[in-house]
Amino acid sequence: MDRIAIQKSFIKVSGSFLAFLVLLAATTNAQYCNPQYTVTCISDNPPSTDFIDRFSTTGAVANVSNLNTSCCMQPDNYIYYSSLQITAAQGCSFNYSIQAGPTYAQAFKFWFDSNLDGDFDDAGELLATTASSLSALTGTISIPSNAPTGLTRLRVRSAYIGPPTTPCSLETFGECEDYPLLIVPSAAASLTALNHTICSGTTAALTATGSGLIKWYNAAVGGALVGLGANFTTPVLTATTTYYVQTTVGGCTSPRIPVVVTVTPPFTVTVTPSAPNVCAGSPVTLTAGGAYAGYTWQPAASFSTNTGNPITATLSGQTTFTVTATDANGCTGSGSATVSVSPSPTLTINATASAFCPGGSSTLTVSGG
Repeated sequence: MDRIAIQKSFIKVSGSFLAFLVLLAATTNAQYCNPQYTVTCISDNPPSTDFIDRFSTTGAVANVSNLNTSCCMQPDNYIYYSSLQITAAQGCSFNYSIQAGPTYAQAFKFWFDSNLDGDFDDAGELLATTASSLSALTGTISIPSNAPTGLTRLRVRSAYIGPPTTPCSLETFGECEDYPLLIVPSAAASLTALNHTICSGTTAALTATGSGLIKWYNAAVGGALVGLGANFTTPVLTATTTYYVQTTVGGCTSPRIPVVVTVTPPFTVTVTPSAPNVCAGSPVTLTAGGAYAGYTWQPAASFSTNTGNPITATLSGQTTFTVTATDANGCTGSGSATVSVSPSPTLTINATASAFCPGGSSTLTVSGG
């Protein structure tokens, strides 16, 4: 192979290898941008005492408290607190408190990498902005419900007088802190509760399945708090009533879930005898209206067995039969019917002659009945 051909091959291989190295470097060194400041913060040397001194969270699944940190004394006034992780749930919120150093007021902005792409530049990634203050500032950070679960990053950045322009813009004074942010599914979303059916004049034992602080209300919005905890027993109810249950987990309060208590009203059972009047000792068939789960009849002595429908009774005198019906929910209703008994007829036999000779006759006459 001549020198020119060798040189071309070397250039081709070298170019491919260089492209590979560039790709490898881009892959292995991909990282969040460092913010830029003109003046390096110094904890004890005014006028460059612009820094984040106190940052803490509450109401998250797991919180941080990073207090009295003074200036980080790192390049670009930037530090990543890799061991101070905040855990927050999708669709939930948590509270923050932040304060500048004692000399110069700072304004703050909060960002998070919502789509795990290594930057804070996408729509919706700016979480909060504060005014400039020397005093502690508090607020709420809300995690979108569609934020992907997994480990991402929260950026907290300050600037003198006004908030920083972007996550990485060049500012004159200030400091920047990053924190690992773990986004987890909201436990509040798993709250469930079943409807209940009871008999009129009884209570319902309601149960919610979920974690966190569970509360029961008598209205979808506002209303009165009527119960705390997973279990709630209603007062005695005579009409169908709806209760509402919600839970608060890691700074996230779920929507109120309606739980309907259906009250079965008292019911009356119609009893129809096969005949309203029977002869003594004759049977009568009794039929209760409706299609209930069970029937019990009284007086029990009138029946060979006093359950079932229809049922046959034998009676010797006028009797009022009562049935108690039980529906599928265990609720009961009753009804009754009276069956009269006709007395056995009395017959009188009269003869024209009470005695007569052989070959004679007597006429018999029957009366009564």
